[in-house]
Amino acid sequence: MSHCEPAFISSRSRRRALAILIVALALSSQVRGDPGGLLYREISVASSRRAPLTFVGFEYLQKFDPSTPRGLSRDVFDLYAGLAQTPKGRWEPGIREAWLRLSDPTADAEVRMGRLSPAYGLTPALELRSTPLLPLFDLDLRVLREWGLATRAYARGFVYEGAATWSLAGTGRRPARRPLFSGRVGVPSFRDVRYGVSGLFGTVSVPDDSRVNGWRLAADAVYHYHEPFTALMGEASFGADSHHPVWGFLVRLSQILPHSPHWQLVAQVRRWHSSTVATDTETTVGVSRSLPYLMTLRGLWLHRSAEGGSLIVQLHYYAP
Repeated sequence: MSHCEPAFISSRSRRRALAILIVALALSSQVRGDPGGLLYREISVASSRRAPLTFVGFEYLQKFDPSTPRGLSRDVFDLYAGLAQTPKGRWEPGIREAWLRLSDPTADAEVRMGRLSPAYGLTPALELRSTPLLPLFDLDLRVLREWGLATRAYARGFVYEGAATWSLAGTGRRPARRPLFSGRVGVPSFRDVRYGVSGLFGTVSVPDDSRVNGWRLAADAVYHYHEPFTALMGEASFGADSHHPVWGFLVRLSQILPHSPHWQLVAQVRRWHSSTVATDTETTVGVSRSLPYLMTLRGLWLHRSAEGGSLIVQLHYYAP
């Protein structure tokens, strides 16, 4: 970046931000006459530069009518993009999620292609939009979504998922242009008790900047009591980076107050241990309040072993 450019955003980022703005305006005009399209606006203002970050963006969802009675056909398109403030105080535009889903209702199967979550642990099922409660996968490989292809099929009461993804530019502990293969078998998400087992294999980076093969196995479970009031979930994962063992776990409890459903209490603990990367433990406790106009106010205490504790206040808006 040259000295004449402002420090908070580079010229390349300005061009990307302008492109995202043009796309958002074009989609806004398109959904007015399209009953199958929805455009959500999102604004998240946080008091800290730790997660969740301040973010301004949009999500566009397009539902297609089935084009063929049998076989795969277009089902849903999703584009989630915007401008986020980085921990260093700069503004970076980017695509957080973008995929096209093809489905075959007669075979209970679907295929997604684009920027999506790997089929591993609780990651595909968790809400990742401007939330401070991130999955265990983030603590391990420091990534939430990659570009690739994912499949899902339903058979004999179970859900079978698989994905092959790539990090195009290198993110977190995932080097660029190296594949990550993941798969999960579990019970459908509409059950009160859900559980699954999953695994992954791919290339990861270690502190000396070398690239090694890593693998993981995980078991996860979610229990709902009087849904949606009480939810308890957990995940345990272990594996190795080359010959170095790694393991971790996550436990989360969320409680909507039955007599005051606008209030919700949350708590989460996640820990990741590795002989090549410093052990990281994170504890989050907080409360949220639903406000008028589809806004949510959150107050959280987040403590991470490598960074200490901080109080985070977040105002979040997400609505059509």
